[in-house]
Amino acid sequence: YLLIPKVSSERRSYVPIGFFDSNVISTNQVNIIPNGTIYDFGIITSKIHNDWMRLVAGRLKSDYRYTSTVVYNTFPFPDATDEQKQHIENLAEEILLARASNAGMTLAELYDPDKMPDDLKQAHSTLDDAVDKLYRPQGFINTEERLAHLLARYEQLIEAEKQSKAKKKTQKKSK
Repeated sequence: YLLIPKVSSERRSYVPIGFFDSNVISTNQVNIIPNGTIYDFGIITSKIHNDWMRLVAGRLKSDYRYTSTVVYNTFPFPDATDEQKQHIENLAEEILLARASNAGMTLAELYDPDKMPDDLKQAHSTLDDAVDKLYRPQGFINTEERLAHLLARYEQLIEAEKQSKAKKKTQKKSK
């Protein structure tokens, strides 16, 4: 499963997310994605997902509170082809390899802005660019552009869901 801490430092650029197997029992201080894939990992460890989290998440003091209902379930995931998904998976694996090359450091240390190794920063930067380009070919210049795009996409998804529900309701009445 993928493990996402419920609370993460405001100082971090990325919430430290990891893969764990059934031998590790999670606590109530984390969220898990059962059977989470390397593609899922790539998307939710990306800058665009972390920007969304910073926008919508609650706070515990000044730290971010990641919740499934407010952050994960509302995130407008990109549409991606199988080829694009494979590319994201390859880049996500590079993040895992960069972490492994810094053995002895905990996830907390790896994602501490003062200690984050250069190879891990580079792996994240490459993944971030690729995930941004799933949303639009030119990517994004900054956080504001990313969030404006995500909010517009979120509105489209909500509107499509409303229309789908209205259509189903009309079909039930006509039967």
